[in-house]
Amino acid sequence: MLKVLNTLTRHPIGALQKAATLLRYFNWQVSSRLFSQMQIKSWVGGLKIMVQRGFHASTSCHYLGLPEFESMAFLLHLLRPGDVFVDAGANIGAYSLLASKVCGAESLAFEPALDAADIFRQNIRINRLENLVKLHQVGLGASQRTSSLTTQHGIQNHVSTTGNPTESVEIQLQPLDDFCKNRPPVLIKMDVEGFETEVVRGASKTLANPDVKALILERMGLGKRFGFDEVALHQELLAFGFQLFEYQPFEQKLNSLQVPVFGNNLYLRDVGFIENRVKSAPKITVYGVQL
Repeated sequence: MLKVLNTLTRHPIGALQKAATLLRYFNWQVSSRLFSQMQIKSWVGGLKIMVQRGFHASTSCHYLGLPEFESMAFLLHLLRPGDVFVDAGANIGAYSLLASKVCGAESLAFEPALDAADIFRQNIRINRLENLVKLHQVGLGASQRTSSLTTQHGIQNHVSTTGNPTESVEIQLQPLDDFCKNRPPVLIKMDVEGFETEVVRGASKTLANPDVKALILERMGLGKRFGFDEVALHQELLAFGFQLFEYQPFEQKLNSLQVPVFGNNLYLRDVGFIENRVKSAPKITVYGVQL
């Protein structure tokens, strides 16, 4: 428990609102044991979110508001009504909910895991976002084919490398290019547990479109499970014309980086456009903290 409490109070929002953050944590621990293990909670910008005991993707949003602080804040400051956002590896849909409910963008979301997709659908329904959020229960890949998805790893379920039928389910993979022919996204978030290289291969036409301004890509060293070279992936993204940056939400400022970091990486193109967007973004309050 001490490790959890330390993580909560070191987070940028948790550090500024320690008492309120810890109160949310302890209230949830009690109420989810005594009452329901699945509850609807008020979240950011008028959103509601379905929180389920044992489902870290939902509880972290409830505790911290923006658990992936820098990248979620960047999304909130970048997107505008009429934009398209792609959420690859959407899980319960936290990024899509922020993009569509708070920013007014249209979200194309991809989540093949049944349990996460079920919670995502409930989040769409309780926020009345059916017209803005389109959930596709498929995985993304280099080509259209059948694959399998692990079922034993919670939020870290991924495309299976063994195909063991007792620990995986069959899923369909499709290239992102199939979905973005008519309206390219302004922003793509890609969190697919090491499968990013394969997804990029199926998104080459989309990524070559200059209307795609930004990519949030998770890098956790997991590509090696598929035999992928993450250094080569970084170079491939640079070849598309993207540059690597970090984002400081409170200052609404971009800083250039030379090498990728562990966690979410921000690849940007047309940096002047993006700087104008984030600097002119309306302020939003997250659990009492203004961004």
